[in-house]
Amino acid sequence: MKRVIDGKVYDTEKAELVHEWSNGEFPGDFKNRAKMLYKTQKGTGLFIIKAEP
Repeated sequence: MKRVIDGKVYDTEKAELVHEWSNGEFPGDFKNRAKMLYKTQKGTGLFIIKAEP
């Protein structure tokens, strides 16, 4: 998945997943929240993807 953050394009397919967090609710539940921390392919930065309904 590609995302644009502050004018830069980040690609989760190429980045390394460093950490993942979830509040434990079922996917699709309106209370479900998750965050994934990625390191860029070149290792020059980190970015967070929030998953919310």
